[in-house]
Order: sequence, then structure tokens, then C-alpha cells
Amino acid sequence: MGANGTRFHAVEAGTGPLVLLLHGFPEFWWAWHDLLPGIADAGFRAVAVDIRGYGASDKPPRGYDGYTMAADITGLIRALGERSAVIVGTGFGGMLGWTAAAFHPRMVRRLVVLGAPHPLRLRAALFADPRGSSPRRRRRSSFRSRATSTRSPRTTPRSSARSCAGAPGRRGLPAPNTRTTSGAAVTRCRSLRRRSARWRRTGGPSGRCCACTATAS
Repeated sequence: MGANGTRFHAVEAGTGPLVLLLHGFPEFWWAWHDLLPGIADAGFRAVAVDIRGYGASDKPPRGYDGYTMAADITGLIRALGERSAVIVGTGFGGMLGWTAAAFHPRMVRRLVVLGAPHPLRLRAALFADPRGSSPRRRRRSSFRSRATSTRSPRTTPRSSARSCAGAPGRRGLPAPNTRTTSGAAVTRCRSLRRRSARWRRTGGPSGRCCACTATAS
């Protein structure tokens, strides 16, 4: 059948109120084949569809954003001759069900989602945790700070080496809150710590760190 400018493959069973079944990733309509007879026997018209890009449905090069795929679902409901439907989705299909309900609430009579959280709960889980920030946010923040430092015209290998040397009275140790500009700078700081500890044990020279001087030259 055609909907939203795309051809879709679907399998249906039974008569009655429409129940549109949306498979997950990376599946196709067959994910529902065991449930189709039971839904039909319960007095519903069960339709399992291959969503855009899957199974025997069209696979256009674009149109895989949430807005377009939600329009696919509502277009399928109209193509099946109905004004609304119960949507049942699993995984990725469940997320599409949430999206369709958000964009076209009047066309979604009921929504059943399996194996997929509510989008707001998913966002909360991704961007927050009991410690106040999620690992993903910390990694993103760390990446941004490194990228910003790397692009700064004031940062040079020599200034990076000086930051590793530390303040007077802390020779051989990096200054507090020191930000390095790359993995190489981190390696220099670690090398500095190891060499400084070795020099202390063997009564090595005091003063400016030789490792940083050599790195900056």
C-alpha cells in the first residue's frame, strides 16, 4: 500500500478496530507473526507493517527522521481506511509510536510500547545520574574542553610544557587544574612525574624540569 509517498508491505488478519504493529530494529513484520492470530481472534484488525527501509517496503535514500516516519504511520492508518488506530510497537517501533502520538495525537487511540522507555525518561537517563552528571555528559564536557584548548591560539607546545612543570615549590608535579591540549601533553606530564620521582630517589638535580625543557625545545 502507498502512504506518505512510499510503498509499504503489510500483513493483516481479522476484522474490527485497527491495531497497527510496528517492529523493532533490525526486524520486519515477521516479528509479530505469532501474535497476529491472537489479536484477530480477540476481535481486532491486526496489521503488521514493514516500516520504511525494512523488509519488502521501499528503501528511499532519505526520510528516516522522526517527523517523516511519524507521517508514515499516520499515512498508513489513512491508507487502511481508518481515522485512528491502536499502535503497538517494540524497540525502535515503540519509539516511532511515541513520536506519532506526539505529532498526531488524534490518530493514536491507544499506544502500547514494548522494550522502549518513554522519550523523556530516556533523555533523563542519558543526561543525568545520582552523582549529578552522566558518564556521557562528562565525556562530552571533557571532549569539548580539550577541543577548545586545542584550538586556542595561545596554547603552544612550550606553554603546555610549562604547565606540566608546575609552580615553584612543586617541581616535577603538574599545577592544580592543569588542562593539557592533547594526548601527547598528557603523556609528557606522566613522563614528568615518573622522572621526577626517580630523580628524588637518586638525588637528582633540582630546578627546572629537564623533561619539559626537552619537550618544549
